[in-house]
Amino acid sequence: MVTAVEKKKFVEEIEVSIAEAQDGRPRRFIENFLKIRDERDNIIPLVYNSIQADYDARSTLRDEKLKPRKIGFSTQSMAEDYTFGIVNENYQALCLTYDDEETSYLFGMVDTFHENLPEILRPKTSIHTATELEFAKNKSSITVQTAGGKRKGRGRTPSSVLLDEFA
Repeated sequence: MVTAVEKKKFVEEIEVSIAEAQDGRPRRFIENFLKIRDERDNIIPLVYNSIQADYDARSTLRDEKLKPRKIGFSTQSMAEDYTFGIVNENYQALCLTYDDEETSYLFGMVDTFHENLPEILRPKTSIHTATELEFAKNKSSITVQTAGGKRKGRGRTPSSVLLDEFA
């Protein structure tokens, strides 16, 4: 049974986390409310590792992440985009991957975030396909596509672009 004090504390944490995310600092929201699938297929809280935390402390709006594999930057980027999509109107995130398998994997992260978000925070969707999620109320969206076509991403003005495995 949840006490009134615990409920009040939870609501206050939601408000602070959302306010920080709207101010461009999504880490608190991510670590409080988003979950990921670990390497053993367990659903666990997304807590920044030391590299993600260091990047979070030093990042700017126009960073290029030149990195080795498996340090968590794609996960962090997808979590940030999902969070910004929830807390901002008309936020358009675009992720281009190198193959269909990676597209499915990265969009699977978005699905995991959405399915495991506390119900009080989970926005209704107007579009939810295998590669796109659009929130009904604020019209923000996250799209993950496989690069290769000449027109991928053209004609858009995205708020965020992730070119995963660009090389």
